[in-house]
Amino acid sequence: MDTVRDHFGEKLAFYFAYTQHYFLSLVPLAVLGVTSHFFLRAYNPLYAICLMVWTMVFKHSWERRERDLAVRWGVKGFTQLVEQRRAAYVTEGEKVDPVTGERRGWFPLYVALQV
Repeated sequence: MDTVRDHFGEKLAFYFAYTQHYFLSLVPLAVLGVTSHFFLRAYNPLYAICLMVWTMVFKHSWERRERDLAVRWGVKGFTQLVEQRRAAYVTEGEKVDPVTGERRGWFPLYVALQV
């Protein structure tokens, strides 16, 4: 990944790091799926619970990997670089967020439902 980062930049390197992490994380899930197909009945709750646990473990392991790569590459606030607001997103006004106390833009529900 360091070679990709040096040649193409952080955004593309993070994309490939995520793709690699995701595909490697799918291997145990595939083994679980094949095993459950042959040894468990259809719609088994144990399989569903394993899927939920895998999802949480994957999410947290990627966050940790992303943080480690950001520290190694000296990238601060990378998540804010990737998550940018769309240019066509225009708010109707501002309201105070009751949780954080920040002033944030808002738009009515009917605008969201027009998509």
